[in-house]
Amino acid sequence: MRLLTSVVILLLSSSIFTQNIEDKIYRCMVSHFEENEIDIVDLMREIEYNLIANRVVSASAESRLEKLNLMAATGKIPGARTFNYPLPELKIDSILHHCSTLISSSLDEVEGYCLNQFFAELETVINLNQKGIVADPNKLKKLTAQLLVDYTNRFDDDSELWKMIQLMYLYIFTPPLGLTNLSEYFDHLDSDIDNSNSVRIFTDANNIITFDGEVVEVHQLCALLRPKILEEGITILLRSYRATSYKIYKAIYNEIMDCYSDMRNERSLEIFNITYAQLSSEDRRKINRLIPIIINELEPK
Repeated sequence: MRLLTSVVILLLSSSIFTQNIEDKIYRCMVSHFEENEIDIVDLMREIEYNLIANRVVSASAESRLEKLNLMAATGKIPGARTFNYPLPELKIDSILHHCSTLISSSLDEVEGYCLNQFFAELETVINLNQKGIVADPNKLKKLTAQLLVDYTNRFDDDSELWKMIQLMYLYIFTPPLGLTNLSEYFDHLDSDIDNSNSVRIFTDANNIITFDGEVVEVHQLCALLRPKILEEGITILLRSYRATSYKIYKAIYNEIMDCYSDMRNERSLEIFNITYAQLSSEDRRKINRLIPIIINELEPK
């Protein structure tokens, strides 16, 4: 009985210790990017929202793992993303590796921390498969995805650190919307889309604006959107014709963004008694979670 109790205590303390390391690495990451005036948490949230809006993944850890398994097996993820950011320029993987090495090396109890092992194994995989990678550009993605799958069970489902890593690679694996995948993208989106959880704002070639099929004016959009935005996970599908006036399209987009800004500001005053602009980065993220921006700009007709 005493031995069993000791084992349980050891397992619990090990789990807490690992979580402590993950938290420190995560904070190291966030601090690094904040020093460079980049909100990496908000950026990852925007990436996740876009992947969800485009039906690449859902909001669950199981969905992320499922798509990584698919990538490892086929070298391809169905659909496309409509959010584009020069993510490779941020060198997130290098910063992750640096923070992981820095934090774990300062703690004598941690030898061969799993995130360090992940990066070491990834480097080994690349070195061993250089010829195959040159011959098949998708091979590196498949090998990386398989490694992500293999290491997922070493992290809790609610690990913010591992979620960040998964989202980073899922963003890289998912192709941006372009002419080469346009047909596949719309087939994928139209077959899966849940009309009950989205609103459609379309503008035709004559600059006539419709909100879920009803003709509206630009200044009416916010009043119509407010109750919808408050529904968790609502997606705004925004589409125009190529003949649509850019001035009209820009006015619509600005009206939508102003509506979100007003609502975030109101919620900030309600909760913190200060404006959204005055909030700390952490409190802004709290407001952003309450009022997330999920806009899917579809390819013009």
